[in-house]
Amino acid sequence: MRQSAILSALVMALATGSITQSASACGLEGGLGDAFSAAHEGSLDVAFATRDAIASGWLIPDPVLETEAAHDRADERLQMFAAGLPFARHGARPFAVLLVESGVWTRVSPKAGRWSLATHIEKPGSSETAVLTSEPALRKMVDGQLSADQALSNGVLTVRGDPAERDRLISTLRQVYPDRSAITAQR
Repeated sequence: MRQSAILSALVMALATGSITQSASACGLEGGLGDAFSAAHEGSLDVAFATRDAIASGWLIPDPVLETEAAHDRADERLQMFAAGLPFARHGARPFAVLLVESGVWTRVSPKAGRWSLATHIEKPGSSETAVLTSEPALRKMVDGQLSADQALSNGVLTVRGDPAERDRLISTLRQVYPDRSAITAQR
C-alpha cells in the first residue's frame, strides 16, 4: 500500500511538473506557482516509464526526504554523473539534466577540460540539449547497475534537443554507462 501511495505521489508530481518553472528553479521547495505544466516535453514519458519500472520492481524508489536532504541527494548524484563523463573536449557543448520527480534542472558545462555543474537552475531554453531522467534511474546508472542503452530502451532516460548534439551526447552516455553484461560476456 505504501509503495502505491509513493507511486501515486510520484506520478502526480511528475504530471504537474511539481511547480511552474518561472515560480522556482526547483520543485524540491514545494509550492504550486501560478500554473500546472510538464517540466519539459518528454518528461511525462520518463515519469510514466519510471512509475512502471518501480511497479515492476525493476527500479527501487528513493525514500522521501526533507527538502535539504533531498537537495543534497540530488546534487550528489548529479556530481557523480558529471564526474563519470569523459574529458570535455574543446568545443563541447553544455547540456541540461532534469530529474523528473522533483523538477530539478542542472546545467552541465565544459570548463577547463572538466564538466562543471550549475544546480537548481531555471528551465533551459528549447534549443538546449536536455537529458531527462529520474533519480532512481540515475542512481542505478552511476552505481554501474544500469546501462545507458537499457535506460533509453526502457524510457527512464531520454535525450532531447538538436539531433547532432543529442546523438553525440547519447554516444557519450553509452561509453560512460555501457552494458556490463555484454562486456563480461566478451571476456
